[in-house]
Formats: sequence, structure tokens, C-alpha cells
Amino acid sequence: MSAVARGTQTPAVDVEAFLARFHRFGATPSVETYLPLFHPDATLFDDGMERPLTVDEIPAHIEGVLAMAPGFQMTPERWRARGAALFVEACNVAAPGGAPIAWRAVYRVDLRGAQVTRGRRYFDRAALLAHLMPDAVPPTWTVSAATVAAEAPQRGAAAFVDACANGWTSGRPQAIAARYREDGALHTPVTDPLARAQVAGFYERLAPLALTPRAWAGDESLLFIEWEGRRGFACVERFDLRDGLVLSGRLYCDSLALQRGLEDA
Repeated sequence: MSAVARGTQTPAVDVEAFLARFHRFGATPSVETYLPLFHPDATLFDDGMERPLTVDEIPAHIEGVLAMAPGFQMTPERWRARGAALFVEACNVAAPGGAPIAWRAVYRVDLRGAQVTRGRRYFDRAALLAHLMPDAVPPTWTVSAATVAAEAPQRGAAAFVDACANGWTSGRPQAIAARYREDGALHTPVTDPLARAQVAGFYERLAPLALTPRAWAGDESLLFIEWEGRRGFACVERFDLRDGLVLSGRLYCDSLALQRGLEDA
């Protein structure tokens, strides 16, 4: 798949060159393969950090990550770009404590040329924490079904993003569930896969976060939206679309940050 075939590019952004470096880091993780990804003015942030890291702090950070997660490898699978914004969905594997685990993530970056100026990783820390802290109990939710009113399919990525944003700002996030096919499902870090009626109930629980879109990229088959909410909460949703409706959605966020955000909202 071409890295740029589905995105809108500007001459100042080189997605192909960045992805070549990103694949290299994923296959052979080290400070030497990680640091060249970043522009000298870049920042990097994950849930759990007190503040974004500067480039000078990144080498010690990645050394600590690789020591905590021996055998770490990252495989980029799908991506979309729009202007300077790039979303990369990837599968990660490691063996903390000698036990192999796998987890999915979205790497959300702003590019200048082929380097990152702002980087944020969206994933749930629960799988790693469970191996490093056996007493840690990840949050889980039970979600009730809610009524889903019929909505017309949204053709075009921009129209779909607007429809979702309007659902949050109007106080009717359950209307976003109407963008799901009858056989569609939403995957979250705190629930089992949710059918359409349960998606409505789940979004209703997220309403206090007052999500607004920060960036998006994609097309009528694959779409990523980065959301910002109250108290610093942020997440990425990935949608597989068919004929203007969602076949599969996945919420990428840290379950602990989600729980804390709702408690503080």
C-alpha cells in the first residue's frame, strides 16, 4: 500500500521517507534507529508522563522502554496522512518478565519533512502493567444497550468527521452509533467488542469528556480521528468504513486515563 495514496500531501512533508525509518526502528529498536525519527524541536508524549519530552530526553526514555519490554518489536500495518498529520496503526510485541504479550497502538505524529515535530502514542498500558505489577487490576466496564435512531450514511471522510463532532458538541454522542452498520462493532480497552446498540450506551458514558477533534486523516475506507477532551484526556478512533457506515471501530486510549478523565469531568 502506498503511504501517501490515501492522504493529502504538501511539499514540506515526506511520509514515505519517515515510514522507511519507522519500519527500520520497529524491526531493530534502539536509540540509534529511534532518534533520527525526531526533528530537533520535537516533543514526545504518552499517557502516564507528567509532561512532553524534549529531544534531549528521548534517548534515556527509549532506553528505559526497551529495558522494561525486552524483545520489543513494532510492525506498522496501516496509515493515513493529511497535511502534516500522520496516523500509523501498528502491532507491538515484547516479553516483559519473560512472558510474551502483544498490544496494538496508533502512533500519531506531525511531520516536518521526514521528521516528527510532535509525537504521541495511543495505547492501553494495562497489558504491560499487568506483567510488571501483578496486583494491578485494569478497569473493565459493563455497557447497557441504548436506542439507536436511524441516520443517513455519511459519504466522504470530512462529512463523517463533522457528523461525529456534531454528535459530541450537540450532547447526542449516541447518534454516532447510528453511523455503525447493523453488523458493525466497536473495540475498546475497557469492554468486550460492542454491538451497535451497546456502542450508543458506551458513547453516552463518554459524553462528560466533551470530545472535540484535534486532527484526522483518511478516506471512505479507513479513517483516523484524534480527539481531545476535558482534563487533558485524548484518544484516537480508527474506523473501517463501508458505504459511509462503520464496519469496525477501535478506540485507542489508556484505560487508566479514561477512568481518571471521567472521574474528573
